[in-house]
Order: sequence, then structure tokens, then C-alpha cells
Amino acid sequence: MRLLFCRLLTKTFILISIMAFPAFINQIMAQSLPISQAELESQFKSQFKTQLFGNEANDLIQETRFGNLEQLNGPNEPNTLAADNQAPTFEIAPEIRTLRVGEQKQFRFSFGDAENDAYFGGVVALNTKIELDPGRKPRKQLAREAAVNIDVLNSGNPSVILWNITAQNSGVAIFFVSIAEIFSSTEGGVFKLSSGRIKFVAYAFRVIGDNDNSLAPSFLNKFSDTTLKLKERVNLTFAAQSPENRPLTYSFLYLAYASRLVNGRFFGNNAQLKAIQPGQGVFIAFVADGLKADIQTFIVTVADPEAPPPPQEPKLSVRVLSNGALVLGNKQRPLDIYGDNFSIATQVMLKANSQEQQLPVQFISSTNLKVLLPENLKQKATLQLIDNNQFASIDFQPLAPVVIDIKRIRNLSNNVSRLRLLGARLGRGVKVF
Repeated sequence: MRLLFCRLLTKTFILISIMAFPAFINQIMAQSLPISQAELESQFKSQFKTQLFGNEANDLIQETRFGNLEQLNGPNEPNTLAADNQAPTFEIAPEIRTLRVGEQKQFRFSFGDAENDAYFGGVVALNTKIELDPGRKPRKQLAREAAVNIDVLNSGNPSVILWNITAQNSGVAIFFVSIAEIFSSTEGGVFKLSSGRIKFVAYAFRVIGDNDNSLAPSFLNKFSDTTLKLKERVNLTFAAQSPENRPLTYSFLYLAYASRLVNGRFFGNNAQLKAIQPGQGVFIAFVADGLKADIQTFIVTVADPEAPPPPQEPKLSVRVLSNGALVLGNKQRPLDIYGDNFSIATQVMLKANSQEQQLPVQFISSTNLKVLLPENLKQKATLQLIDNNQFASIDFQPLAPVVIDIKRIRNLSNNVSRLRLLGARLGRGVKVF
């Protein structure tokens, strides 16, 4: 199989629970809620803060966030999943995704909730610059080299964000716009915040130069909405290819509201997550070649263990694999299957175009099975679970060897003397073209 992932570059960027709001909102809330100003500020600092991992803040071009949290004028616990509850909304004007180098345009992001529920929302813009030489650059230099420059303007309306965007270099930036309902409650004398309905969009904003006929990179595997239970762990491994054989960079943006939700470790094209607190979050993965990008988004939900189960008969089901895409070698690899209503009698069959076999199964719990994948599996396969005439299935995607970082090593004359490659399964048998 041709090595599709050669010359990939990686940047990792994680953003958890961003919140920016004026001081007067704190004051209004402190006057109306049964909680002191100090306690209130402590709650927001712990639940709505920015955490950057990997390349620190260098990937962040601009972010603007706010909330109408003065609407939290007392503990309110509406049924956020009720059919008649309307989701908060936002509008983007103008709805364009490209500018030419040198163009300048003002963008308006308007936020609101028809039921006047408390919410917070905002806009984040990320750089996708590819760096072949190791080492850091000054922040001002990075800003000059970014595809766009963004000036935040005063809109005169607290629910409207105005950005004046200047297209300064050919390339692509990633925009993420979101809004979430926020509700408060008091449990055992403890003030708590929770999120309701969420609306979001992520898109590539391109700056077009003179030569813009290249094809965009694309993901080879896509992830769907995922539900985890507390303490479950998953590895999300992403893979992409460039039709133009250009270097690629992977990046991740993760946003959770009113919940820590998961702990994460992020390296290259891999995100390792552990569920630590009930709630919901949005996960955005994007791959870029410096000019164009591909994006995928999905919801990560951590189930509340205290929530009553749905009134239905127990049914065998599969929720997620501990790793839905792996670079396999010549050894068997363990894999956890998470679901519901497993038993010691549950069997797992692996089905692919060229093979079908029963896998060794270790029963961990009614929600967790561990299996051994066969060596040298190279085709997309389906794992089918069978128990007492009930069936459930989930797909698994083997990946080719993946290069996740490449750097140019220079000699004393500043000439490139060699390249350093990092990746998965890059053994002696791998050929680089």
C-alpha cells in the first residue's frame, strides 16, 4: 500500500471552556444569586477558562466571547431537552468564506436566545501555518505570517461581535462559532452551572492568492457523535491525505461548557481522552496544507451516572471503541469495546472482505469487553457482537504508517542536511518517496 501520510506535519491545539465577559455581569449576578462575589468568580474561573496545549497560544489568531449571564437571576432548572425548548441561535453576515489577498471586510456575528435563557457564545479563529524548521518565532512575526489579521470592533450591542478581517497572506484559517444555554442550580447548598442546548459551526476561511488551483486535503476517517461513561478512555486517531502531496498539519479544538468533561493528552494526530465529569462538548479536528483544509466535528457526551435509564428492555448495544482507527503491525493488538448489556457469553466476530473470524474476548464488565485484533489487518472491518440472539456492530479502520512530524535539520552553513521524521509504525521496512 502506498504510503499516503508521508511528509505530514502536526500541530496540536486544545481549547477547553473559553469564557470572556465584562466585570459588570459578575456584579449583577452576585447581587441576584444566593452566592457571594468571591464564590461566583471562583466558579467561573474553574468552569469557564482557556487551556492551551501543544503549541500554546501561537495558533490562536483571535477570540471574542461573552455571555448574557445576568439572566441567571436565580437558580433555574428547566428541562433543557424538552421538545418545546428552543436552541439558542447565531447569525453570520456576510456568509462568505473567502477573501483575496489585500481585501478587507467587516463580519458581524449576532447571538441570541428566543426564550431569553442565559447563554454564552463567541468566535475563535485559528492559524494553520506549517513550520518546517524547529524552534519558536516571535508572536508578532507569527501574526504577520498568518492568513488573516483580525481587529475587534465595538459593536455597541453586547450580543453582537464585530470583526474587521484583513486578508494578508495566501492560506487558510479555521473559524469556530458557538453558543450554549447556561443554567444554574443549587444542590445541597452548592451552586452549580450546567449547559443546555448548543449550536455551533466550524469552517475554513481561505485567503486566495494568484495560484489557487490545488486540491484540498481530506480526512480518510470520520468520527461520529460519541457517548462515554465516567472513567472510560478512548484514543481518537486521525488520518488524512493530500492530493497535491503537500505537508499536512493536524490540529484539534475542544470546547466544553460548564463541565470539565474529559482529561486529554494530545500528540500528533492522536487525542487520548478520559471521561471525568458528566456533560457535553464539541470536538473539532482539522487538517491543513497551508492553503486549504478539511474539517470534521462531533459531539462528545459523558453520561450522568445518576440519570435514570430509559424505560425500555435491556438491549445489546455498542457505543464506541477505545481506538476506532489504529496503525497495526505484525503483532496482535488489544482493543476495548464500550457498550451496554454485555455478558460473559458475548461473542465478537471480525468481518472484512478477505477474512471472517471469532476474536478472543475478555469480559471486563457489562459495559466493557476487551478483544485481540489479528496481526496485519489492513482492510476496514466490522466487529459484530452476538449475545442471546441479539446483535450489535461497529466499524474499525486500520491505518497505514503515519508520519506526524517532520523537521529540517540544518548544518553550520544553514543548509538542510537531513530530515527528521516522527510517526507511527515507521520501521525499517517503510519506504519514503
